[in-house]
Order: sequence, then structure tokens, then C-alpha cells
Amino acid sequence: MSETAKKQDNLILWDWFSLTSKIDSPETIKKLIGMEHVNWTLSYGFNGYVHRYFYEGININFHVHEKFRENNPYDVQLDMSGSGCRTFETFGNGDWQSLFDLCQDPDYHLTRLDVAYDDFAGLLDLKLIDRELRKNNYLQLFKKSPRCDREYQGDECTIYFGSQHSDVVFRIYNKKEERHRSDLTHWVRFEIQLRRDSAQLFLDAYRDNSCNIGRVFSGYVSKYVNFLTPSKTDTNKSRWKPQKWWSKFIVEAAEIPCYSRKDMDYNALNLDNYVFKQAGSAVETCLKLHGIYQFLDMLKKRGTDVNPKYKKILEEEKLEKALSNSNDILEYLQKLDMI
Repeated sequence: MSETAKKQDNLILWDWFSLTSKIDSPETIKKLIGMEHVNWTLSYGFNGYVHRYFYEGININFHVHEKFRENNPYDVQLDMSGSGCRTFETFGNGDWQSLFDLCQDPDYHLTRLDVAYDDFAGLLDLKLIDRELRKNNYLQLFKKSPRCDREYQGDECTIYFGSQHSDVVFRIYNKKEERHRSDLTHWVRFEIQLRRDSAQLFLDAYRDNSCNIGRVFSGYVSKYVNFLTPSKTDTNKSRWKPQKWWSKFIVEAAEIPCYSRKDMDYNALNLDNYVFKQAGSAVETCLKLHGIYQFLDMLKKRGTDVNPKYKKILEEEKLEKALSNSNDILEYLQKLDMI
């Protein structure tokens, strides 16, 4: 393990949420999620809607296209991707329970719900899973055979259960490699993607189990897929015992009682939004008050280390090169009449 590598507790989070409404406007949806204060961008809609507002992974589609209106009585759609869910939790009210309560109202309709299990402890080994699938040491409810897509370099792959058009799809992949997280020793994500009635059934089970997310998640996974230890005396797979690593994963997932809020994955866009939109006035005032040279000197002598998330941005975006020429910075600031 490298000096910078770290371990985290395994967690479960909501990773996609899509809801349609018969009674809301875009403005009431913004208030509903506590985000009427952010700078939304107006653009073209999708999913049969003409227009949409969007902000960092959250889309509010509205005005159903005329040719779809007969089959779509819902005037507005709230669609939050994985990053949108993190935006909702970070910049909105993060009130998932209020959104879930709406799903019981006939004026609303839940169309998609994704649940993600993040394994940081090494319970899920993609190479092992791939190998056991090749050996046919599993049982599943899905009609389509599991598939392995090699999206990253190396000998690991992303494993899919279920058709892309199914109401229930499982996806297991190396999140550490996807996000280039060298600060983590292990990060494999197990996603359940649910659409239409299957999304509502999962949410109903969540409510019926006192909002114990781990119990419902593990129950769904073990219902649809099980990895089994071959028997030398019995050819009937249904009587084979679960493999130990799989049982450990199921049991430990069930022991996560509460949904885990997770901070947004920090990137250059979030950094810019914070510096210019939230702290922009303070930065400009300091520049005018102290001048650029003293300002930069004060930054160097501030006595705090650079946060690892900012170091990560510099590595990924290579911003050091863009900011290496201080003369360009000074010249630009002079044009803005800031020094």
C-alpha cells in the first residue's frame, strides 16, 4: 500500500433518480429539491420533452412534445444522474425521504432508481467473478447470459447481468480505475439499475423494511444472482452451497442499515464554481486590497497543505502547465483592472 493510499468504509447510495409529475412546474421542482438558488441553464429537453433546465447532473425536463402528449400525461420530469444525486445532496436539501413520499402519490411516477454499493474492503474481486462465470458456477434469474466488457486496460472487465432494456440490470466494475483514484487501495462498485415497476417495488421494499437499505439491497442481489461451490456428488446446482466470498459480501451488505450520503467527486468544474461563484467576491477584494504579489505571497505562507482533492485536480487536468507563466496571469489581471 502506498503512503497516500487509504481505506474507507463500504457504503450504499442512491445513484440515479427519475420522477415525473402531473402537477408541478419547473420552478416548483426546483423548490422541492431546495435548489431554486442555483444558476440553472435552459436548453433543449429529452425523453419527449421540449425544454429542460440543467445543473451539474440534474435535469428538469418540461413541456411534453406534441407527438408524445397523448401517451405522457406528466408535464415535468426530474432526472438526476449519479453526479446529480451528489449535487442534490451537496447543494440542495438532500431530502430523499420527501422525494420517496411523492412516489406514493398518483400524481407522480417513479421511472428509474439506481442503487450503488461501493466496496472499498476488497469483498468483490472482478477477476474472481469473471473466472466463476466462465466456469458456470452460478445461478441467476436473468434470461440473458452475463457479459464481460473490457472497458479499461488490463485483465479486468465490467460485468453485466441482464439486458440493457430490462427493468432490472446489475453492473459490477472497477470504480477506482474509472476515476483514476490512486489514493484508494480498492474501489469496486456494484450497481442495481431499476426501471418502471421494478423501481417502485424496490422503493416499496425499502419502506417496508424500515428504510434498511442494506437488507433490501442484499435481498435483491441474492434473489437474482448467486455464486455457488460445485459439488462432487450432486449435479443439481440449486442444492450447491454459496461460495464463501459471495456469502460474506451478501451478509456485510445487509449490515449497512442506513443510506450513506456521499460528497460530490471533486473536479475542476466544482473548484471553479466554488472559487468564482461562492468565493469570487472575497478573492477579488483581497487582490485589490493587497495587490497580486502580496496576494500570491500570502497564499504561499498560509501555513496549510494543499488538500488532496486539489492535488488530484492538478494531476488530472494538468493545470500546473496552464498556470506556469505568471506573466500571463499578471497581464490578464491588469486587463481586468484588478491590479
